[in-house]
Amino acid sequence: MGAQNASQDSIFVKSENFGDLEVISKIKNRYGKNFDFLDWRGSGGRLVALSSNGERVDIFQNEKLSTYSGFEISQFSVLQNSAYLAEGGEIVALTSEANSDRSAVINRIAMFEVREPHKKRFVASHALVEDPRISVYHFAISTGLQRLALLERHALTKDEITNRKKLWSIRVISPTDGSKISDIDLDELKSYGYPQSLDISPDGRNLVVGTDKGWITIYDATTGRAQKRARAYPQGGKACAQVKFSPDGKFVAVSPAVNAIAPREAAGQSNGDEDSLVDIWRTGDLGHVNSLYGRQRNGSSTQSLSLAWDGSGSKIAMSSTTSVSAWQAVTRRPELILTRTVPISASGMAKYAVSSVSFSPKGHLAIAVGDEIIVYQ
Repeated sequence: MGAQNASQDSIFVKSENFGDLEVISKIKNRYGKNFDFLDWRGSGGRLVALSSNGERVDIFQNEKLSTYSGFEISQFSVLQNSAYLAEGGEIVALTSEANSDRSAVINRIAMFEVREPHKKRFVASHALVEDPRISVYHFAISTGLQRLALLERHALTKDEITNRKKLWSIRVISPTDGSKISDIDLDELKSYGYPQSLDISPDGRNLVVGTDKGWITIYDATTGRAQKRARAYPQGGKACAQVKFSPDGKFVAVSPAVNAIAPREAAGQSNGDEDSLVDIWRTGDLGHVNSLYGRQRNGSSTQSLSLAWDGSGSKIAMSSTTSVSAWQAVTRRPELILTRTVPISASGMAKYAVSSVSFSPKGHLAIAVGDEIIVYQ
């Protein structure tokens, strides 16, 4: 899988830069599969990419996308299209596999070592949930593999529902040995909707949960107590599809499941007719900081797929079923610095989704769109 330098990003039909941005590298998947997930966090400058519905991992050395390692993990199926590469070279992924008689699916944490180019070693996997009726709906890992937060859904019988057994919970554990740190019953969220999204702060102290009715709640990850709650989307009852802490943990970015987009005269400013693509809130008091707007086709709608901050916490990017946008975010007047739109068919369907975004330690932006990865300077 070789990278190539390019000055154009021809896979998009509409490209606008609001600043000095250029393509510094791009790569096509040699197996013809779509890239599903990208992550540059904590990886020593290396980019992790998942493809083939989470059954293949590729690691790229730097922003030029030179290959460092790649391997199949088809004995597992990686859930949530998410993985984390630690500084020491360990890859941690949440996986799903059938038990011995294939009567149930078991969620596990799997760990691989990739300490040398083109070499990997399977380290271990251990079950996260012993009860096959409990499934892991989402997970998040703090910086340095300190804590792993699991959003779990419990399959209940009618009697158990009547007896008010918990339906949703968050379990915070150590990723290395599976020891429990806290267990949070989310039944208190019932009047605010069902959990849809989860993130853990980089220091592992706080959790944020977004619901299908547009509410966000901050929890103490150690005690399990709810700290603050706010309604991110009071009108329309939109679900919080993505929630993401800033690198310093002081802000939370939230993106709704579906956005209605209208054209605008000024980049980054609202004309009052369209929905924000991302909203930013202060973690401490859940005060609203900024609403971020895109610049796309009149009357189109888009579904949020990925949200990423840069290392300084000043920029944020959001990808969706139809587009990708990036902003200078935590400023008095947010500035749209990049927008890209994928081709739309006559039926209104996108040819391929912009499935994931991630910033490098140097602030370059990587975008997974179809079977390509594109890196912008």
